[in-house]
Amino acid sequence: MYRFKFLMLVCVTVCASYLYAEILGVGDITETEALEEFYTKTEGDGWTNRDNWLEGDPCLNQWYGVTCNADGNITALHLSSNKLDGYIPKEIGRLTELTELTLDNNRLDEELTSKIGLLTKLTKLNLHNNNIDGRVPNEIKYLTELKELWLSDNIFDGELPSNLRKLLKLKSLYLQNNKFINTIPDDLKELINLEVLSLSGNYFSGVIPEEIGELVSLKLLDLSHNELSGEIPVTMLNLTNLADCRGLKIDIDESNGLSTQDSDLRVFINLKAHNYGGYPSISTSKCSLNLVPVTSYLLD
Repeated sequence: MYRFKFLMLVCVTVCASYLYAEILGVGDITETEALEEFYTKTEGDGWTNRDNWLEGDPCLNQWYGVTCNADGNITALHLSSNKLDGYIPKEIGRLTELTELTLDNNRLDEELTSKIGLLTKLTKLNLHNNNIDGRVPNEIKYLTELKELWLSDNIFDGELPSNLRKLLKLKSLYLQNNKFINTIPDDLKELINLEVLSLSGNYFSGVIPEEIGELVSLKLLDLSHNELSGEIPVTMLNLTNLADCRGLKIDIDESNGLSTQDSDLRVFINLKAHNYGGYPSISTSKCSLNLVPVTSYLLD
């Protein structure tokens, strides 16, 4: 009986390990091997800085951009503005101790691997200003520790995945300048800790959902340069934490775009909106043309 139980335990352990490897989709590789594959798939020989890469242990040899903890696990990968080319390989999913992954301002392309969903300890994911295309993978819902998500200035398309609502710790969500379509999901209301929501420069259409007024922690809301229409919801009056003069960016077009007849909302928009998006007839003297553009604020 004891031997049977022992064999069953071994079987369960081996099967679990095998299943994990299958789910991971990268096989039984080390973190070092995962980084080596990342280097290859992103044309590492052409990076601006590749100090110590491929030399021994990435932690002990201090590979450029790699941060490790006391246990020798890789916890951060910072390779911003480093001329990365190619694509993010599935092996990135092996780096399960990562808390920060910043690959912004490079030339990465192709679709974002679904294995990104295995990095469940991430608090910051920054892929801003690359050429990544396709849909945002549904597996992003597993990144429940995320506080900052930057997918801006890429070529993502399709509808926003509804499971973004599961990222309850998000404070900043940057999705501007992509090719997202259809309506703004009303279930974004569940991201109650959001302070920045930037959706500008996409193809969102229809009305602004009333539920956006439930995001009361917002300091910046950018809905400009989309194809939105209809009445601006009065619930926006709840967004009192928006920064004055530059906390709201919205396109007003009373002929066939966004508009409102509510006088309180008009005053609110003029107080919070960047100049070009307000109502000139009741504009406040507090907001001048010399303000820092909201796009700069987005990237602070």
